[in-house]
Amino acid sequence: MDEAQKQAVLARVRTYLDQAGDDGAVDDDGDAPPTGTDLYSLFVELAALRREARAQTELVRDLVDQVRGGVDTLARSQATAEAEVHGTRAEAETRARAALRTLLVDLIEVRDRLAAAARPTAAPLPRPWYCRPPFGRRRADTDAAADGVRTGLEMTLTRLDAALAGHGVTAIPVGDRPFDPRVSRAIATEPRTDCPPGRVIAETRAGFLWHDELLRPAEVIVSKAHQQEGDQG
Repeated sequence: MDEAQKQAVLARVRTYLDQAGDDGAVDDDGDAPPTGTDLYSLFVELAALRREARAQTELVRDLVDQVRGGVDTLARSQATAEAEVHGTRAEAETRARAALRTLLVDLIEVRDRLAAAARPTAAPLPRPWYCRPPFGRRRADTDAAADGVRTGLEMTLTRLDAALAGHGVTAIPVGDRPFDPRVSRAIATEPRTDCPPGRVIAETRAGFLWHDELLRPAEVIVSKAHQQEGDQG
C-alpha cells in the first residue's frame, strides 16, 4: 500500500469517527456522548485482538497435540494388548497340543496291548487236570469263549484305530522297505541272502505319524550282508 492509499484510508476513518461522534447529542443519563475513538486506540485494540487470536490458536494447537498423543498412546496400548492376547493364545495352543500328543501316545500303548491280546496264539496251551472234564468245561466250550473274547478285543481295536485316525494318527508302513532312520529305529540286524542289506525284514513295534509329525518311531529288524565263512576272522 502506497502513501496516497494510506492517507485515503486514514481520511475515511477520521470521517467515520467524526460522524459517529455527531450522532446523538445526549444519552439516556443526560450526559454527553463520548467524542469518538482515535486511530491509536483502534490500532491498540486490533493488536490486542491479534494477540488474543494468536493465544487461542496456540491453545487449539496444544489441544490437538494432546489429542494426537492420546490417540498414539491408545494405539500402542491396543497393539501391546493384541500381542499379549496372541502370545497367550499361542502358548495355550502349544500346551493343548503337547497334552494331546501325550494322550495319543498313551492310546497307542493301549492299542499295542489290545493288538497283542487279540493276536491268536500258534498253539493252545495244555490245560491243567482241574480244567479237564469232569472237573472243568470241555475244550470246545473254552475255545468258544476265547474266540468270543478275541472278537470283542478286535472290535475294540477297530474302534480305537478309527478314533486315532480321526485325530490324524496313521501307522507308518515300513515292512519290506529300505530302512529309513527318520521314522524307524533299528533294534537288531540279521544277515540275509534273500534281500539286499539295509532292508526292513521285521517290525517289532509299529510306528505312527500325527499328521506330518513323528509321533512314535517304528522298531524294526534290518537285514545285513551275509558274511561268508572265509571272511570271518
